[in-house]
Amino acid sequence: MRITEGKLIGTGLNIAIIASRSGGVAVSQLIDNAKDILMRHDVSGSAIDIYRVPGVWELPVIAQEAALTGKYDAIIALGAELTGELLPTLATVALNHRVPVLFGSDGADCAMRAIETANLLRNIRRQNTTNTTEERIINA
Repeated sequence: MRITEGKLIGTGLNIAIIASRSGGVAVSQLIDNAKDILMRHDVSGSAIDIYRVPGVWELPVIAQEAALTGKYDAIIALGAELTGELLPTLATVALNHRVPVLFGSDGADCAMRAIETANLLRNIRRQNTTNTTEERIINA
């Protein structure tokens, strides 16, 4: 049995934080909490990009554009008044672009989940590449 988990080590990760301006100070605190956790877990400050959108309904389209760049290992979507209707659209972005999109009203929690999930994906992709190479050598 093989168990693969993501670690809470952000070295080398690029993270986008997309946050609504609606919610004012509360959302600013969510961003600060997310940045604090990311940097405490070794994500470089220069590897964190923050995008501010007018409200929560703009989060999915900006998450999609960020995912399309291929630059980010994870995307964090933050807002003070997130609704369940956003979940399917953000999940679609994540699945279509194979990048974790974490959302919520707790910046610190989203940041930790972003680091762990991004690392888990790296591990899975690394295992897949190694297994494919081993299969080619065996079948050669």
